[in-house]
Amino acid sequence: MGDKTWKAVERAICGLLGGIRTGPVGKDGPDCVLPNALLAVQIKHRATVPNWLTGAMDQTIHDAGGAQYPILILHEKGTKYEESLVITRLSDFIDYDGSLDITAVETPDLGHPPQKRIPPPTRPRSN
Repeated sequence: MGDKTWKAVERAICGLLGGIRTGPVGKDGPDCVLPNALLAVQIKHRATVPNWLTGAMDQTIHDAGGAQYPILILHEKGTKYEESLVITRLSDFIDYDGSLDITAVETPDLGHPPQKRIPPPTRPRSN
């Protein structure tokens, strides 16, 4: 019997990331284990993704113009800004070389005082 589609998707995406699919662990662990153990990967497969979401990602990619790393920030009304979701294409994530330093970029003058900068999370150190 062949794989269920979602299993095949998990296996393929884990392979693209250089990891292995963990199997049916439910809420007790990630769908994919990577060699560096820095990322906890959950993979969700759907028949369709909402048009507004793909449209927003298309706009983000267009605005990046190939010279910037495209990320879409999705914020839900009533939640803390820090709890917003960060969305990017898997191909951009795979191609990312780790050289992105958001603190080195000049902030454009938007005509109002800057918001408080939230420091990025620190990576756990492996021994």
